[in-house]
Amino acid sequence: MKRIPMDIRKTIKKVPPRIWILVAIVLVGLFLRTYRFHDWLDFGSDQVNDAERVGAVVEQTAPWPSYGPDMGNSGTGGRQNRFRLGPIYYDFEIVSAKLFGNNPDSMAYPDLLFSVLSIPLLYLFLRKAFNENVSLALTGLSTISFSSLSFSHSAWNVNPIPFFSLLFLLSLYEFVLGAEKTPFRWVVALGVALGVGIQLHAILLVLFPATLFFTSLLFLRKRRASWKKLVAVIFIMILLNLGQLFGEMNNDFKNTRIFLASATESSTASDERLSIRIGNELSCTFQADTYILSSVGPTDCDFSLMNAVKQRFDTETSGPIKNRRFLFETILCVLFSVAGYGLLFSRFGKREHNPSRRRFFGLVALYSMLSFFVMLPVLDAPLRYFIHLSFLPFLFLGLIIEYPTSHSSPRRLVCISAVFIFLIWSNISSLTTEIREGFVRSRIILGQVEAMTEYMIAHRHFNDGIRLMNSHDSMDFLKPLQYVAEKRGVPLLKIGTKDDPATAKPEFYLDTGIFDGSTTTVRGESFDSYKTFGQTTIFHLIQQNSL
Repeated sequence: MKRIPMDIRKTIKKVPPRIWILVAIVLVGLFLRTYRFHDWLDFGSDQVNDAERVGAVVEQTAPWPSYGPDMGNSGTGGRQNRFRLGPIYYDFEIVSAKLFGNNPDSMAYPDLLFSVLSIPLLYLFLRKAFNENVSLALTGLSTISFSSLSFSHSAWNVNPIPFFSLLFLLSLYEFVLGAEKTPFRWVVALGVALGVGIQLHAILLVLFPATLFFTSLLFLRKRRASWKKLVAVIFIMILLNLGQLFGEMNNDFKNTRIFLASATESSTASDERLSIRIGNELSCTFQADTYILSSVGPTDCDFSLMNAVKQRFDTETSGPIKNRRFLFETILCVLFSVAGYGLLFSRFGKREHNPSRRRFFGLVALYSMLSFFVMLPVLDAPLRYFIHLSFLPFLFLGLIIEYPTSHSSPRRLVCISAVFIFLIWSNISSLTTEIREGFVRSRIILGQVEAMTEYMIAHRHFNDGIRLMNSHDSMDFLKPLQYVAEKRGVPLLKIGTKDDPATAKPEFYLDTGIFDGSTTTVRGESFDSYKTFGQTTIFHLIQQNSL
């Protein structure tokens, strides 16, 4: 066995230990995000719609898109009249599909790439606030965060948001420090983060420009020479949005008018219940901070804190107020967020003596404050709406660890270690549960859909395709099954619609739930075999008169 050359060994020894630790953290994150990537890939109806659009462009049966995914709570009169984001997310998927093949997992590779790249970027971001040890510990914890890993096996336009949010804030911070002397690489990075970010979600479409605007007023108004480089940032942003701009000009700015109308309607509706919406957003913010950090709590905001406050003044109901566990979890949840925001804003004040760090905390405080107001009119139940703030709970934890002093003591180290051990355990526990169930508990995955399709193809008796009848609860499986079946060259006929052939009879019945084998009929039809896939069962119906 050949020995490693001396010059290589010397080079390896010169690499600081923190780099090796960071590399190890990134490798762990890469493994967790790629493990059974194809089989566990999220493949619901939204992903099917995107795959069909992207596939049509790859196969040159449709032009390169001028618009991206649509926003569900916008517009009226059906999906075709919703507000559509910029096309950058589809651009990522199209390029990936052209390089690696026209299939769902190839389209998800950009999401995977940005998810992995966000790990070292978070470390660089945290280093602006903390020392190496704290930054590495927080980065390592974020790598195994169940909140981020739960969306790692999916192609979804919000998935790149953590990366571009960090890139936006980090490059904007460097811009604030450098002003007119800002290196060109940070000017380009800021322009790219802004240009891509505003095409990923409507929240970022407002939040990123608003943050840039107020940051310029607060930090750059007296440094006029820096505005020349700010123009370069805007130019890069416009350049990345040319496709959408041309599309708007050719479409009489219909998309812009839908966005403005939706924003006006949301603002008008929120004015009527402003106090309730503020309370609900605070409740969701506290839940999101805790869930992102620990995976403890519901995956969607249940407004538990706000509901508890309401029930406190309702003499006829006790609600969860008398539930000790609820009270304990709620108190910890509120204390963590209040302490985090309090320390963040205090570091922007006189408590922070380092001017650079003061500006860093001021920028993050401004971003989080603007985020609160931007989300106020559009807040809904899913905690995924807080994905652009996914770094914030880890920043809060670092601030709490450092408070009131950075000096260490044995007792302090024991407490910090205990907190990290609990957070690691809670995230791994949630992840283990999902892995054990194959990620099919709460979503449709590609491996499951492919296995269901192969089962029906292998057992079908008719040449015209797969004749499938389904229960109402299993409707969400139809589009994924049709997509995969078409890829296999076998049409899937949904029995029971006006488009079905008059002579067609169902050969398979799809239902949710695990069948216990207690009967030999389903929906009045006899079956001779069945197979369960996760939480779904397919029955092969007996054909009285086979064609």
